[in-house]
Amino acid sequence: MNWYYRMLLSYAPIFFLVISSLIFIFFSILNASAKHEFIATHKAITNQVMQNMDANLQLTERMITSAFITDKTLQSYFSENNMSLYDDFMIQQKLADVSSALPFENSIYLYNGSTGVEQSTKLQAA
Repeated sequence: MNWYYRMLLSYAPIFFLVISSLIFIFFSILNASAKHEFIATHKAITNQVMQNMDANLQLTERMITSAFITDKTLQSYFSENNMSLYDDFMIQQKLADVSSALPFENSIYLYNGSTGVEQSTKLQAA
């Protein structure tokens, strides 16, 4: 064997070791980058879900508050007067109307502390 082939054979393992190391480093960096992007995407999706839930809860709070402030039928529930069966039915209807306008499955409970009476409605999401 001449010196060219001997030198080629002696440096071949070093060449394969360097190439293998470079490939390993490349895939390690690629894996770390993919993991970082996955975490960033997951955080962005979580923030979006949190903002949507917060917006839905704020909408729900505003709708219920405005319904109780403006609706005389719902306000009459908390008066000291005894209510008739028809008044209870109307309050139940108003609660069902408010409940159906909310964006998710819900239950609304009213409790009059002075009379100890409770009204409730539960709406199943379609």
